[in-house]
Amino acid sequence: MFAYDFSAWRWVADRGYRFLDIREEMMQRLEREYGLRRNSTPAGFLPGITNPLVALDDSHIVVTCHERLDNELAYLLAKAIDQQKRRIEWESIQVAYGDSAAPLTEPTHWSSLTGPIERQWDERILGAPLHPGAERYYREVGVLAASS
Repeated sequence: MFAYDFSAWRWVADRGYRFLDIREEMMQRLEREYGLRRNSTPAGFLPGITNPLVALDDSHIVVTCHERLDNELAYLLAKAIDQQKRRIEWESIQVAYGDSAAPLTEPTHWSSLTGPIERQWDERILGAPLHPGAERYYREVGVLAASS
């Protein structure tokens, strides 16, 4: 059975790489000014992480498309993600069990989403403009201000 289990992170940790965190005052500034989120990794999660580690949450999964994508299709895609976001969050959680020889193993939970799907319309998070069809959907549901 295959499970995505951060094996790349374990690989680099086992080779002595150091994980650097972000200073608290800088993290607060990134949260305040750019709406970015933090991810806290507990001490001991991987070799070499001896203190809690503060880093940017990189769990944003951005759906990209060509600018010529049909407006109605982009609208429906934004609507589907918005209306199913809680289901997407729950279904992104994976459980893996260690290779312990003990009869009881401790599960490891992993998710590509470390927080809820929210503000998926926010261009500061996306780093790119919304497709006009998606923008129309988010205006209709009231999360974006009406066009002037």
